[in-house]
Amino acid sequence: MDRKWYEAKMGNHQGLIVDEKTGANIAVVYDKKDAPLIAAAPDLAEALEHAVNWGIGFAKKTGERPTWLDSAIAALRAAGVEV
Repeated sequence: MDRKWYEAKMGNHQGLIVDEKTGANIAVVYDKKDAPLIAAAPDLAEALEHAVNWGIGFAKKTGERPTWLDSAIAALRAAGVEV
């Protein structure tokens, strides 16, 4: 994934999530404490993608499918990531 988001500082209780590359507003959060989690979404998706790739490789080598693999694949697909 080639997306990086950051939290733009706002003077009120809200937070603004901005795409680092394009400057586009991604989201507004109504409680600033939620902003770091939303801003980390691309990094979290990338980490999940690596875990899924590992799980697929593990399943191919051993014939044993990790119990978490299907739900992780579904989460990535829901986020628009091809797996």
